[in-house]
Amino acid sequence: MPDTHQSPKIGLTRKLGRLFSARNLGAVLFSAACVLTLVALFFTGENWRGKRAWQNCRRELESKGESLEWAARMGPPVPDEQNVFKAPHISEWFVKDRSSNSYSNAFADIASAVTTCAQGHEDEPFVVGTISEGQNADLTDKADIILHYSGAPKAGFSAEDIATLVGALRNTFGRFPFDGPSLKGAQGHFVFVAGPTNFNRPLSVAILTDSSIRREELQSLFESTDRSNSSLTSPGVRVELFGSNAFKVSFAQREAILATRYLACADELTPALADLRKALERPLAQIDIKNTPPWGIPIPNFVAVRTAAQTIAQRAQCYLLMNQPERALQELTLLHGIHRLLDAPPVTLVAAMIDVAVTGLYTSIVAEGLHLHAWREPQLISLQQQLQDVRLLTYLRGAIDTERAASCQIFGNSPASEFDSIFDFARKTNLWERLREPSYVLARSMPRGWIYQNMKSIALQDQWFMEACPSNGVINPSQVDQLGDKSIRSLEKLSPYNVLARIAMPNYLKAFRTTARNQAIIAEAYLACGLERFHLAHNDYPADLETLMPNLAFSVPVDPIKGEKLRYRRLTTGDYLLYSVGWDGIDDGGVLAKSPNEGDWVWDRNNP
Repeated sequence: MPDTHQSPKIGLTRKLGRLFSARNLGAVLFSAACVLTLVALFFTGENWRGKRAWQNCRRELESKGESLEWAARMGPPVPDEQNVFKAPHISEWFVKDRSSNSYSNAFADIASAVTTCAQGHEDEPFVVGTISEGQNADLTDKADIILHYSGAPKAGFSAEDIATLVGALRNTFGRFPFDGPSLKGAQGHFVFVAGPTNFNRPLSVAILTDSSIRREELQSLFESTDRSNSSLTSPGVRVELFGSNAFKVSFAQREAILATRYLACADELTPALADLRKALERPLAQIDIKNTPPWGIPIPNFVAVRTAAQTIAQRAQCYLLMNQPERALQELTLLHGIHRLLDAPPVTLVAAMIDVAVTGLYTSIVAEGLHLHAWREPQLISLQQQLQDVRLLTYLRGAIDTERAASCQIFGNSPASEFDSIFDFARKTNLWERLREPSYVLARSMPRGWIYQNMKSIALQDQWFMEACPSNGVINPSQVDQLGDKSIRSLEKLSPYNVLARIAMPNYLKAFRTTARNQAIIAEAYLACGLERFHLAHNDYPADLETLMPNLAFSVPVDPIKGEKLRYRRLTTGDYLLYSVGWDGIDDGGVLAKSPNEGDWVWDRNNP
C-alpha cells in the first residue's frame, strides 16, 4: 500500500515549485513589477507633495523675516583675545564634549571639595566640670561660671542657672551657637550661620552638686539653651564623658556651616575664580563649533556652570552674614556675569533655562541681603544696574528660534539611518524592541516627503510660540496656554506627518511659565533695591513707585504679564507689598501663587 502521508516541508516545496514553474514565472514577475511600480509612484507622489508643502512653509516664514539656516545661528567669528572661551581654563571647565559621558572637571571638583571641607569641621567643644559642694575650690575659682544642681526629684537646674549659662555662651562665643541670622545654602543641603565667631578657648563651667550628675541630665540642660533657634531643624548638642568628673560638650549642627569656616575652605577656589573674573572681562563669547552638526556640537557644561553659580552664591551669602556687603556684591557681580557662558551662540533651550535658574539664584541672594538690611546705597545702585539688563524672555525667543533651525538642519540633511543615534532609538536593546516602536519604523521607512511634512509641523509650531514672545518682553499667558493646547492636540494622534515632530518638540509651555515668573521677579528685585534706597534716606517707604523716579530708579519696569504696572502698596506696618498678577493675569491682592498658573508672584522680602 503506497504511503499517502508526506511531510509539510515536502508539500511546501512542491507548491513553490509549481508557483515558480516556467508557466507561472512571468505572472509572478509581472505582479512584483506592478507592486514595485505602485510603491515607487507612492513614494514619488509623497516626496513631491511633502517637498512642495515645506517649500511653501519656508517661503511664508521667510516673508516674515525669519531665517531657517543653521549656519546663521553660529554668529560671526570672534577674535581669540575677545572670546571668553579662549581665556585660560574656561573651555576646559565650562564646555561639554559630547563624545564624553563624564561631566567632571577641575573646577567642579574643587567646588565640591570646598563643601566637603566646610561640612567636615566640628564646632569646638567647651569643658563642663562636675564637683561636689564645698570641694575643689581651686577649680571653681578658675571656672567662667558656676551653676548649682540639685539631685532632688524634679529639681535639677533652675531657670536662673539656664539664663546664666546662655548669657555666658553669648559673651564667650560672640553669638551663641547658632543664635543670630542664618541663610539656607544655595545648594540646599545645609544652612550658613553667622556665629559663633570666637573659639579661642573652651568655656569652663563648674557645677556645684551634692550628688552625681548623669550625662543625660547635662544633655537636657544644654538642649534647653538651644530650643529658641527655630531657624534650624535639629540642635546637635553632644555630651561626652571627659575624665572622672568632667564632660565635654559640643554644639555640632549637622546642617549648619559657619560663614567664616566656609569662606576659609573656599580659599582653595580663589585662583580659579580670579581666572573666571578675568575671562569675563572679555566682551564676546563663542564656543568652537566648526562644522559640527546640531546634535554633536559642543555645549556648555551645565553641571559645571550650576556648580560654579551655587558656590559663588554661597560665598555671597557668607559675606552678607558677616556684614561685608561690598564683598558680597563682588560675588554677585561674578554670578551675574556667568550667564555669558550660557548665551554663547547657538543658544539652545536647555542653555536658556539654565540661564533662568542662575538668574533666579542671583535674585534670591539680592532678596536675602535686603532681608538682612545688609545692602547699602553703593551696592544697591550697582545691583539695579545689573538687574535692568536682564531680558530672559528675549533669550527664550532666541532659543526657540535656534531649536527650529537645528530641527530643520537635522531633518533636511540627515539620512534616516542616522535617526537611531539622533533620537536615541538605539536605547532599545534589540531589533524586535525597536520594531515595536512606531516612531522607529516610520522614521526608517518613510518617504522623504514625510520628513518634509514633519519639518513643516515643527517650523510652524515654533513660529506660534515665537510670535507669543515678542521682543518687548511682554507676553499674554492665555495666548501661550492656547498655543500649548493647540500644539498638544496637533501631536496627540500619531501620523506620518508628526512622528518626528512628537520627538523633537520641547515643552515650551513650562519654559514660558518659568521664564515669565523669573522675569517678573527680576523687575521686582530692581524696584525693591530702589525702595530700600528710599528707606535708607527717609526711614519709610514711598506712597507709590513713581516717587522713585528718576533718582532711585532709572525706570519703572512693567509686569511681563500683559505689560501692566507691577502692583505696589505701602502697608501700615511699616512694610510694603510688591507683586506681579501672575500667570492667570488676575490681581489676587498679593496672595502667593499656589501653583505655576494660579495666584500672584509676590516679592517676599521677609522670607526670601
